[in-house]
Amino acid sequence: MRRCCALLLGLITLIAAPATHAQFHRATDPVATPASSLVLRDDAVAIDINPAALGVMPGWSFVYAHAQLDERGGWLGQGDSVSFATPLLFGTALGVTLQSVRPGSRAFSVGGQAPDRAVFGAALAFAPWKRFSVGVAGRAFSSGDNRFDGLSAVDFGLTWHAADWLGFSLVGRDLFASRKGFGTNGLDLGASLMAGWQVRPLGNSDLVLDFDVALDDANRAGGRVGLGVHVPYLGYASSVVELERVGDSDQVYRVLAELSASFEGLTVGGGISAGEQFGGRAGGYGFARLEGQTRPGVSPPARVLDVELSGLDELGIVSVLLRLDAAVRDERVAGVLLRPRGSSVGSAYAQELRMLVTALRAAGKRVVCHLEDTSGGEYYACAGADAVLIDPAGSIRLLGAAADILLFGNTLRKIGLHADFVRIGEYKSAPEQYAQGELTEPAREEVRVLLSEVHGRVLFDLARDLRVDQSRITSIMDAGPHLAAQAIADKLVERTADERSVKAGEGSAFAGRAVVDALPDKARGDWYAGPRIGVVMIDGTLVDGDNVDIPFIGLHMTGGRTVIGAIDGLVADPLVRAIVLRIDSPGGAVLASDQIWRAVRRARAQKPVIVSMGAVAASGGYYVASAADEIWADPSTLTGSIGVFYGKVDAAQLAEKLGVSVEVFKFGKRAGGESLFRPFTPDERAVLADRVRTYYRLFLSRVASGRGLSVERVDALARGRVYSGDAAMRIGLVDHLGGFASALSRARQLANLRGSTDISVLPKRRTGLLDFVLGEGANAQTQALTAALPAELRAVLARAATLQHLGATTPLALLPYDIKF
Repeated sequence: MRRCCALLLGLITLIAAPATHAQFHRATDPVATPASSLVLRDDAVAIDINPAALGVMPGWSFVYAHAQLDERGGWLGQGDSVSFATPLLFGTALGVTLQSVRPGSRAFSVGGQAPDRAVFGAALAFAPWKRFSVGVAGRAFSSGDNRFDGLSAVDFGLTWHAADWLGFSLVGRDLFASRKGFGTNGLDLGASLMAGWQVRPLGNSDLVLDFDVALDDANRAGGRVGLGVHVPYLGYASSVVELERVGDSDQVYRVLAELSASFEGLTVGGGISAGEQFGGRAGGYGFARLEGQTRPGVSPPARVLDVELSGLDELGIVSVLLRLDAAVRDERVAGVLLRPRGSSVGSAYAQELRMLVTALRAAGKRVVCHLEDTSGGEYYACAGADAVLIDPAGSIRLLGAAADILLFGNTLRKIGLHADFVRIGEYKSAPEQYAQGELTEPAREEVRVLLSEVHGRVLFDLARDLRVDQSRITSIMDAGPHLAAQAIADKLVERTADERSVKAGEGSAFAGRAVVDALPDKARGDWYAGPRIGVVMIDGTLVDGDNVDIPFIGLHMTGGRTVIGAIDGLVADPLVRAIVLRIDSPGGAVLASDQIWRAVRRARAQKPVIVSMGAVAASGGYYVASAADEIWADPSTLTGSIGVFYGKVDAAQLAEKLGVSVEVFKFGKRAGGESLFRPFTPDERAVLADRVRTYYRLFLSRVASGRGLSVERVDALARGRVYSGDAAMRIGLVDHLGGFASALSRARQLANLRGSTDISVLPKRRTGLLDFVLGEGANAQTQALTAALPAELRAVLARAATLQHLGATTPLALLPYDIKF
């Protein structure tokens, strides 16, 4: 607020001294678009009306305008113009315009003629935040009239959207006007000041009231009142009444009106201008606007949204879920074509997709899946669609649930490495990966139970989808994998179809409707200043400090400091009304987990905090989740693993095999305890065991506090046990079964927000190796390189890189495996 007031005072001071010409229209007028508001303008025409408005423009804009006014209209600009503007980076926006202005014969005539003048303009705007923007525009003139030839002028403006229902703008026009440094050459062209207020009773642009004033130091004033309304199924209508030189004998009034029709990214419209200055004869103008957004207007035929499922990591699945969730409420979407393409989607992700398939169908939108070489998880995601099609050469690998648990104990010992760990909980099996060649019986029992529950859930759901008994689904799985003909015979799919023909809208899949990759963004009616939901991604292993990314092996680790910064920022933002934590993490560093837990508790005291757990929210991942108001989990989410371990890998034997001598120097009884070239001593192991017990008790107390349970009850459920989402729901570790879209819906409900609310996903991160060099969007090559590595090799490299980064000094709350379907 203080910054806004300082800028206002500075602009008023700058303009007030030379102000001599307080009119809405001026000798330097652009080609006329009369029914324009200082506050409402949100396209490229803002270059001439208020350059600050470019900073809050939602997308690129190209406008062509033609004005035909009565010649007695003076310098009211008739002629043609083209204008283009686009947002850039870091809140900046740029606009350019080229105009041919042809004034009436009574305006500044030379020998009875009024020469045309060409105008080139450029504008730059900066919006440090979404409610506020400043901008500057410069114009240069070329004309056969020597009073305009070489003339240049500068406009400055600011826009402040104080609330969804109130906006304010201030514009200084023709600042520093001069003709090649020799002044304005008798044009009587001084700086003028305009201020505008806009009231939106409905909180959006459906109904707008405008109030503009122009002032100067000669006690002359002008006033303007405007009204704008959304015309359903057509576009927008606006009207303006202007009165210049109020109280003077030569005061001027005008009535201006405009009507436009919008067809997605194209808007066409026109206006009329009439009043005393036109001697009873009306003038008019027309325009066409292309832009990268869709305005409310003429509804085009609804289309089918093509959604490809490929490379679905933790961040990728969230992007797909957000897209499908928006499609549920978008009247432009008649249906969805889902195309799984090697995503290897697990059962938890598949369940989230299934929920949205159900929601789309309930909203009257047809969902068709087209399969190629399809995993069991991909088929499970698609089985509830209206129709499932398969490529003639395609197949379905619906085989059942499985878990591969890599055990490195024997390998490490062969090369001279010894894993030395201390843990609490007989089910906390992560250290077994590095210390043993086989799992203990409690760990085996846990995996069997989890696989049984996941498998049982899939059997139940598929039996309902295909309307057969679960025993029939078991028989189908046992007979897999299925080629296309066998899949049709077993009624897994409806028929074969070529992908090209389905995407072209051929056949009965979508009754000839067009299939599109994306729809234009919708224009916002609330200035982007309305309330929204903040989403914080907590995915991958939790580490201390900042996020860590190793693109080549597709490894992302979430840093405690990064997440805390994102949460605290959302808490401080008054526009964020609720926070959703998307947790897809097996855990990691205890310190990072506890720091994030405390940040979530602080946030929970200010705003609703909802957790959506993805494929896994175990150990440190569940630690963090327990601090929220509510926890939502998929039926197959790996949940729990409440426990802690600590250790290191002793490389003394490896060094000896390699001929490396290690001489140890130390002062202090336990000095060198973290060295990788000797095992822990009995005394050090005893101390570490006590430390692990302390962290475990802290873990129990955090979960008990967040979930409203006793420490004894949490301990009975803990000891490192891992539960499915179904089981966790039964024992009170989660509150609801549902996916990311369900958690968003609940957050909207708690915050009293409508379904079209903006969603901000934090923290921002680069997703590919080339992003670090060339920026976002340049990661296709990196993804291709990553995909070229076998999945098993990537998993081993990622595990090794994770342990190396965590180091020997970090107590861990980490899950050792996941489940694939």
